[in-house]
Amino acid sequence: MRKWLEDLPGWIRECAPQSILPDLNLDPGETEAISLAVERTGSLLIIDEWKGREAAFGQGLAITGTLGILEEADRLRLLDFEAELKKLEATNFRLHGKRIAQILERIRSRKEDG
Repeated sequence: MRKWLEDLPGWIRECAPQSILPDLNLDPGETEAISLAVERTGSLLIIDEWKGREAAFGQGLAITGTLGILEEADRLRLLDFEAELKKLEATNFRLHGKRIAQILERIRSRKEDG
């Protein structure tokens, strides 16, 4: 991830919020991400940390996480969710069995339906 962040693709723009929301009690990166999403109406915030997700939801933001992005990419046939899941399992990313089972069930059901 660090290597990827050092050389961002052209379709990614790095932005900073105009102001920081007070009293979120989160890591600086999560606080900035939520603050920026609040400023940019209609944003979809990608956030995995549970406390950050709760704070974002409390601000009325639309949120998803890494698994949600991978599920959507699978739906669009951009990648294979199960193959990418195996790659995630080899990292320090915390996976939740129940959540993964729900996603796999939706993917399998969608593929069976056509």
